[in-house]
Amino acid sequence: MQTGLQVDPSRRTSSFSRFSAELAAEPTVVEKFVETETVRSLPSGSGRTPSKRRVPTFLWLVASFVFTLVVIFAVTSVWFKDSPFSPQSIVASIKGPGAVEEKQTLEVPNLVGMDYDKLLSLTEKDKKYKFELEICEETFSDTLPEGQITRQYPLAGEIIEAGSTVKIAVCKGPQLRPLPDISDMMADEAMTKLKALGFEPVQVAQYSEDTKIGRVIGYQSDSPGDALAYGAVVGILVSAESSGEDGE
Repeated sequence: MQTGLQVDPSRRTSSFSRFSAELAAEPTVVEKFVETETVRSLPSGSGRTPSKRRVPTFLWLVASFVFTLVVIFAVTSVWFKDSPFSPQSIVASIKGPGAVEEKQTLEVPNLVGMDYDKLLSLTEKDKKYKFELEICEETFSDTLPEGQITRQYPLAGEIIEAGSTVKIAVCKGPQLRPLPDISDMMADEAMTKLKALGFEPVQVAQYSEDTKIGRVIGYQSDSPGDALAYGAVVGILVSAESSGEDGE
């Protein structure tokens, strides 16, 4: 078909029959047009590289905010760890009073045979004796000294929490004890001595020509050397002025 359209007569198809044969041998104009459009529609390269997916701005903001909080928390934990407003203190307050820290424990030492007053002093300054004492029983003995511990609970060797209570039995000495001689002692001095021996002294005022006022004349119903039970009430006579006259 192309030779039939040539401008030069020498190259142009000379007869209609030859033109028909050339036309039948070549693709149609429509087929050429479709082929041309198909080629144009094809991508210029071998393939397109898919574009990278971008992280949404919202996610970047959230990640930055979380990172900032972690940094602030770490810095304040180091700088203000002893402050009541530190993260540790705040977390502890959030847990509430029900959150109990792990308590220290200790092994109960052997207390039997120790003096009560000495042991009481140790509980105030020695970590080995960091517990409370409770006298649950008082016993009497003619052989054991007063103040000696005779029993304990929990027993020696048991493990308890620091600050717990240990119950003990304490010897009060002999149950019967002699009255001391308190004649001519000042009343307050005599009262203190009798109380230290386990008695309950009671002052009874009485006039005396031979004893100065305020001093002890003697016992009301007992005599020095009499054996009385621990805790017995003892009356002591104390010299006093008589009514209507002065006396010494």
